[in-house]
Amino acid sequence: NAAIAPVHDRMPAILPPRHYAAWLDVRGVDAPQAAKLLAPAPDDVLDVIEITTAINNPRNDGPDLWLPARPTLL
Repeated sequence: NAAIAPVHDRMPAILPPRHYAAWLDVRGVDAPQAAKLLAPAPDDVLDVIEITTAINNPRNDGPDLWLPARPTLL
């Protein structure tokens, strides 16, 4: 979607709750049916914030990795 495009060319699947059961139904829903559930998420569904590049190293751990890299001016 437009919010993620400047960051990456892929994004996670974000399904509305009404599609949860079909997405998880591996016996009753085949791959083509499941693929039809995928669509870009609305642009306002995620907040995009810059975080530290330390998150790229699996040896790093802790809640501080998710803090904004720069303070926001609200």
